Amino acid sequence: MLSWKEKLCRSSSNQEVSTLLNETVLEKRRYYFKKIISTILFLAQNELPLRGNWDSAEDKEGGLFNNLFEYNLENDEHLRHCQEQMPANATYTSPLIQNEIIQIIADLLREKIVADINDSTHCTLMADGTKDKNGREIISIAFRYIKNGKPVESLLCFVKADDITAKGITQLIIDQITEYDIIVAKIICLCYDGAFVMSGEHGGVQTLLQEYFKRKIPYIHCFNHRLHLVVIAVVSEIDSCRLFFDQVRLLHKFFNRFKVRRKYDGTNIPRLIETRWSGHLKAIETIAQNYDDLLAALDTIKNGNGKNFDADDIALASGLSSAIMEKKFLFMLHFLCHLLSLIEPANKMLQSREIGFIQAKPIIESVHKTVLDQRTDEAFNRFLQIAEKVMSNFEDFEPRPQRIRQRSTRLNNSIVLETLGERHIEVDAQNNVEKETLLLKSQYFNVIDRVSSEMARRFDENTDILTAIDEVNNIGDDDFDRNALKPLSEINLTLPSEAELSVVKQFLSKEKNKQGMSKLEKLFPVREAMNDTYQLLEAAETFASSTAVSECSFSALSRIDTVRRMAMTDKRLCNLTFLAFEKKKLKTLDDNSIMRKFNEKNRRLSLF
Repeated sequence: MLSWKEKLCRSSSNQEVSTLLNETVLEKRRYYFKKIISTILFLAQNELPLRGNWDSAEDKEGGLFNNLFEYNLENDEHLRHCQEQMPANATYTSPLIQNEIIQIIADLLREKIVADINDSTHCTLMADGTKDKNGREIISIAFRYIKNGKPVESLLCFVKADDITAKGITQLIIDQITEYDIIVAKIICLCYDGAFVMSGEHGGVQTLLQEYFKRKIPYIHCFNHRLHLVVIAVVSEIDSCRLFFDQVRLLHKFFNRFKVRRKYDGTNIPRLIETRWSGHLKAIETIAQNYDDLLAALDTIKNGNGKNFDADDIALASGLSSAIMEKKFLFMLHFLCHLLSLIEPANKMLQSREIGFIQAKPIIESVHKTVLDQRTDEAFNRFLQIAEKVMSNFEDFEPRPQRIRQRSTRLNNSIVLETLGERHIEVDAQNNVEKETLLLKSQYFNVIDRVSSEMARRFDENTDILTAIDEVNNIGDDDFDRNALKPLSEINLTLPSEAELSVVKQFLSKEKNKQGMSKLEKLFPVREAMNDTYQLLEAAETFASSTAVSECSFSALSRIDTVRRMAMTDKRLCNLTFLAFEKKKLKTLDDNSIMRKFNEKNRRLSLF
């Protein structure tokens, strides 16, 4: 009865339990619980496992969480004193409590991200999917928005998808947007990969979302995925490139064997991964940089200088040695290494979480022009000379003679470069041009033309809205055309008046001395005076160019989802990956807010 009357008294006076408890006791509980929070945060931020295997000898669970907490107890006398006063049924270190704390931290961090998204004028919705090691489909949902005049890309959540059809993924995205109270009216752009389930015009996720929102929302196919498709088209569909990379795969497979690595002093050749074309560049760069060591190892093996090598090993080493010493291999090695290096800067820049559509488009155009500049005889001769220079260092090497097909006498008065495809290119006797050189030249221009045509086709987004967004970047310049912005009214953007644009142009001309700042950043301090122009620039910067934020989050997922952690539930996996990926934002969370959230439930020991 006394306890009941005390409860009524507390309720009527709106006082917390702390008024009835010794403040010192509460402080000790909070100090103890803060150490638990800091231990979990440290392990989550560093992508380390919390739990371990059950130790039957000590009858307790191992793992980094318990070990690290015990280490803190040994080195913190005050923490040890606080722990001694905690009852055995309220130590708050069990896996269930760990999951609760992880969930609370993730929810609080997500609340901050959602607040930033809803406070912005516009945002872009980005989504991508991957499979974890248990074969579960994990969908990453992220947003791009503007905060304090700068673009920000934040991960909203990871969620397991049971239905990976277009309707299933669309419903999943809608459920997450609804659950976290995202203001859907602010979404002005969708950015996914080019898979039909995502990009389909008659039933893809982008179409179904526009139908759900009941308005037109531009869709941008991820620029990084497009670059990948350009390279894959060249690597897989041009015979000379495909055969070259087949030889690279054989080199990787051969030199990845333990007994071969013992004879090789160079760097290991990376494996070619079809889903990551940048691995092709790393592999051929490694071969080019370690070419002499590769030859030396192959020469040692083919000459039988090793006890563990059988006839198959010697035959394969002999074949690989002859293959990589041929002019066509050396030519393709240095040519493709240079060509992929031209594309690599764009790939790296597009992986930045600050690069948007208006920055990505000129980057792609620059790469396209640079590739086209390589379509000259001078560029071809440069790579040919490199190959010939390397071959001049070989001793006692004679290239395999090739059969020359007899040409019909009816073609005596004609200059014939090829008859059937690229296999039988005749020698132009009048100009004394070697057959092999003509073949390499034909392959060289074929690759350049294919890369150029693929880039022109895959990056040809001439929709009126995207063209208008590109024009927004010219505000304040002499070649700016206000009429080109009219399609933006279709997505409910307000166009600035001629008078305001004149003021903006004059203002930006005076701000030219501020190097390294975008127009959006220059207008941010005076955004209220030039509101329509600022919001238009903000909308243009909001348009995403790639789903790099999702790709980076998948890298964190793969590092956390190791083989020894496969028993982890998908909810815990998604929360830990979210915390690890957004670890910089975790520093903005307050321990007291986490404890108050935890204390909302009826706990054995109150913290407030």
